[in-house]
Amino acid sequence: MYGKFRLRQVLLNLTHIQMKIYRIILLLTLLANVAIAQENNPELLKMQQEYKAAGLPIPQGLQPEVGKPMPDFTLNKVTSYGSNNVSLKDFKGKWLILDFWATTCATCIASFPKMNAIQEKFKDQLQIILIGDNASKYGKNIQNMYEKVKKARELKLVSAYDSLLKRNYGIVGVPHQIIIDDKGMVIARTPSVTEGQLEKLFKGETVIFSGGKSNSIDAFDDNGNLNNNEYLLYSSSFSKSILTEKMRVPDINDHSEKIKETGLFCIAKWHLAGLYNLAYTGKASGPMIFSETQYGKTAAWPVVEVSDKSLFNHNFSEADQTGVSMKGVYNYSVRIPKENATVENVKKAMQMDLKKYFGYDVSKEKRLIRCMKLVVMPKITLKIKTKGGDANKTVLNQTGMSMISQKIDYFIPLLVGLNQNGPIIYNETGIDYNVDLKVDAMMDDLSAVKKELQKSGLDLVEFEKELEVLVIKDPTKK
Repeated sequence: MYGKFRLRQVLLNLTHIQMKIYRIILLLTLLANVAIAQENNPELLKMQQEYKAAGLPIPQGLQPEVGKPMPDFTLNKVTSYGSNNVSLKDFKGKWLILDFWATTCATCIASFPKMNAIQEKFKDQLQIILIGDNASKYGKNIQNMYEKVKKARELKLVSAYDSLLKRNYGIVGVPHQIIIDDKGMVIARTPSVTEGQLEKLFKGETVIFSGGKSNSIDAFDDNGNLNNNEYLLYSSSFSKSILTEKMRVPDINDHSEKIKETGLFCIAKWHLAGLYNLAYTGKASGPMIFSETQYGKTAAWPVVEVSDKSLFNHNFSEADQTGVSMKGVYNYSVRIPKENATVENVKKAMQMDLKKYFGYDVSKEKRLIRCMKLVVMPKITLKIKTKGGDANKTVLNQTGMSMISQKIDYFIPLLVGLNQNGPIIYNETGIDYNVDLKVDAMMDDLSAVKKELQKSGLDLVEFEKELEVLVIKDPTKK
């Protein structure tokens, strides 16, 4: 009996080893086929050499190029469609948008309702496919996450889960959309598309898209001169930002060494309220939770009290009436002598330029500002003290959070980060121990987050707090 058992174990071990060998042989075969395909494709080899020389991730397949036929592709794991597998030929005669996204991209997820509305409006002539990156530890649960968003937002979009296509196309950042016309030609590669832009495309009109891979340029050259301005007359300049420029939004406070070294500060593709914030606080997007000296002491954004607020309205993805520049979005550059190149002097120069170009009066005032505080509910015995566990397994994304053995302070910056236009949130729980906390809600919906926190004995409470705020007003008449 014992001999039969040993023989069975040996056979099982042999089978296990054979399976490992088979997998290795299969992998080597696939790699060999890729290498052969690359050797037989000089165009792909040339492109890979160019990417390598530029220090960019090397694409493993031919790139979709604007103005050229879209290379064929196959997508597996397709949902909400008639087939689990699709390829380019399945959409012949129809416009197609491949919308690449990832679980770590809040902008991507926030765009889903807009894309859903576009799909519904143009369903007879357009197909949108969301392509989720299912690679790495952040992508392994991407399908479950999308299903939650789909249910919460009532989406009907076709979705696929594939990381190979993203890698083949050399896509580094998301959102990234590839727009293909009904003849299979690549029309654009862009972070976003609007209903108005698509209507123009369907009519055969020319549309300039934001930040496309094939037509993206830097707003400034190495010397700080504006690329889209032929003559620079002053040591500082404002210009309207055009769609094809790259966004470049540094904080003055974080660039003191660079400013001392060059006497130069540049910001590209930013809105007017953000420019005023930058000039007076040193931060382009308002005090963040991670800044202990500013967070909770000053309001995140300026209060605009002007008769005509049109200059403060902005759109990062669509051109204004010129068809090229963007509404309410600007570039700014300032150069000051190196001997005077300090953060404070750059801020003063920017303040003077804003006054010169736009004329508004600016003051710092104390105002009552809507805030929120995280508190322990009264007459509640908390049961969130950690039972131990791996803190690295904490997960937070747009659809919820599972926090393991973390300080409660860990939760607030993550919540603020997903609600950047929301209120300042203070921690007034008094909890000094590590906690286990789960929130199953869309994290950009603070009312839903509040209900979930109440299940654990916590609450988000609104209140008003006197904070220092930047106030922008019409110029005083003399």
